[in-house]
Amino acid sequence: MELPSTQITKEDTITFLVNIFNEDIIRDVCIYICTHNLTNCFYNFSDFFLKHRIDNDEVKDQIKQNIINLLKNKDYTVAYVFNKTGLVICRSEEEINKSVWKSNLDFTQL
Repeated sequence: MELPSTQITKEDTITFLVNIFNEDIIRDVCIYICTHNLTNCFYNFSDFFLKHRIDNDEVKDQIKQNIINLLKNKDYTVAYVFNKTGLVICRSEEEINKSVWKSNLDFTQL
């Protein structure tokens, strides 16, 4: 990793930050998957963003989209809850249908 140049643009700043935090969110989600009952829990993006002091909405959106794409590419079934601050992660369609969060009013399967 290199320090950003003094001429860094807003777009470059967003990309730079997303690249820095991608490794952290991947590690965090891996630990979550291995340690939680996926039908009863959800991954809390807000906790991750608070822990890493991420307050830029564009950075947050890109980080969320990157991890969702990685999960879907590994055949996980995912859904948003709590105004897109929570992510239900399940190993199958059957598992997500058994999720306690399925009845949440803003449950949005992706």
